[in-house]
Amino acid sequence: PDNSQILFELGRLFNSLLETRAARNCFKKVVENDPENAHAIQGIGLSYLREEKYEKALDNFLNATERLYYFPIAHIHLGETLALMKEYEHAIQTFEVVATMTPNITKIYRWLEDLYGIIGNQGKVDFFRKKLEPLGLG
Repeated sequence: PDNSQILFELGRLFNSLLETRAARNCFKKVVENDPENAHAIQGIGLSYLREEKYEKALDNFLNATERLYYFPIAHIHLGETLALMKEYEHAIQTFEVVATMTPNITKIYRWLEDLYGIIGNQGKVDFFRKKLEPLGLG
């Protein structure tokens, strides 16, 4: 279809079905019509993340967050990508940003607990473990 909204929704559907190439094709058509569409760019990044093409995913997540800074899910995927690339300090910084944007997403505290454990900061591990305990996750 030529409708950007339909293409965007198809892209989301294809990403959820792990049909990453089809998703990427839909999102790229959206971006052709609207080069500033941060949501479609993030969708492209997610398709690459699911294919474990981390450099391409990283480029798209950075591109999306440059266009729309307050975009927590793009920052979460950016942090996940950085962590998977073993860029732990950058991943931590990214998740810390998400924590200021949307402090109610427990997934980021789990990531922060794990990442601080990897770099050996036990004080921060304990801090995030305590944040997760009331939720039954610590």
